[in-house]
Amino acid sequence: MPAAKIGLYELVLRQLQDDGFADVAAALSSRTHISANSSVPDDHLFQLYEDKLFAHAYGNGASAATDDAGERRWVPVPTRAQPLHTPGAPLQSTDTTVEAAMECKESLRVLSSRVKTDCLHHAHQQTGERSGVSVVVSNDGQFVASSGSDCTVRVMFLSKLRATREASPRHERHHSERVLTRVYEDHTEPATSMAFHPRKPYLYTGSSDRTVKIFETNKNARKQRSSGEIQEAYPIRCMAMHPCGDFLLVGTAHPIIRLYDVNTLGCFIAFRQDQHHKSSINDLQCTSDGSVFASASADGVIQIWDAVSNRSINRLPNAHRSLAVETVRWSRNLTYLLSAGRDGRTRLWDMRKGEEVFVFAGGSRESYWRKSIFLYDERYVASISTDPSVRDVLLFNAGTGEALAPLHVYTSANQPARCADVAASPTQLAVSTVGSDARCRYLELSYAQDDRRTD
Repeated sequence: MPAAKIGLYELVLRQLQDDGFADVAAALSSRTHISANSSVPDDHLFQLYEDKLFAHAYGNGASAATDDAGERRWVPVPTRAQPLHTPGAPLQSTDTTVEAAMECKESLRVLSSRVKTDCLHHAHQQTGERSGVSVVVSNDGQFVASSGSDCTVRVMFLSKLRATREASPRHERHHSERVLTRVYEDHTEPATSMAFHPRKPYLYTGSSDRTVKIFETNKNARKQRSSGEIQEAYPIRCMAMHPCGDFLLVGTAHPIIRLYDVNTLGCFIAFRQDQHHKSSINDLQCTSDGSVFASASADGVIQIWDAVSNRSINRLPNAHRSLAVETVRWSRNLTYLLSAGRDGRTRLWDMRKGEEVFVFAGGSRESYWRKSIFLYDERYVASISTDPSVRDVLLFNAGTGEALAPLHVYTSANQPARCADVAASPTQLAVSTVGSDARCRYLELSYAQDDRRTD
């Protein structure tokens, strides 16, 4: 064996010992007849990797590449957009958006025509108690889950919602029973975030009661108990499933992001203290290839993380004028990131350069909560807010930032309400919403005749 390779094995053996794998190190030493290098400091091999290999490929937090002035440079991250691969879901090709990414505005397949307010087909709704809190649609587009201030989580078949018209007040309870498939009542406080497993019949719900509950959605019981639980020390604010289905990202009122192994429920965090956020985590979003994820925090910073090493790659400080960043969403081709913040604005970022493309206006510039998402084909962006002047779902042209007519779902109701959360369908042009009227609505949208693609 070459002397250089013997030296490498000596460092490997020492690193195994430093990491607590003494039995593995002993087995390797017995097989190779090489002893660990006792003259180097602890974690010497890891430090070599971190300083030379990892920093060269991705940058490394505070020690990432810097310019001549000592300012941290943006490190381009090689991502590969993946189509939906959930069983039963149509495969969405990413070729169109990836090829069009060379031209900023073309990447979002922009048309100049507006979405008409009369393009709304149906407003299916599900009544809960008190008011709605959160809503999420499964990756295959078959289920929608909504949570309410009554601490319940309700799962519905979207096929049943599509097959029924909006219920009249007289038949509302009967209509609710028909479309409901599961009701979960394990939480003691409202569920603030929910996530479906990408392939298995599991629903993860995070609550202000500091727990993440795991429910099996294929069980026959209409009302059932959770099959698993993660106990946290702080209220849950957001969650995101890794596309492989083995890991769950959890954000709480604490600055440190948690990464849970859903099979063992083991918890992992970034070990570098200088890379953590300085305030609570408001949103988490993983890329479709699972290589990186984005985090939004009340400290006003957006961070891009390596999902494998759990290290910070890039930062967007002062993304929303130093105010809290509330939500982040990746475009399908992973070239752009959509963020919404307490400055009353939604912003589109070019993730190849770490630069802002343009700003979506809408509502006042006061410090109100705001959420923005891409619709199914990414031609439009939907946005909601707690701003008193914004009660409905606002729509924007995703390629120009132009404000369009709102959906007029809540402002036109018999009893005006406010949209509390919105989620886009991953399989068709539709959104699900929950509002202060305790209803979960599924809104199927269609383009006006002059707004169809002609290419």
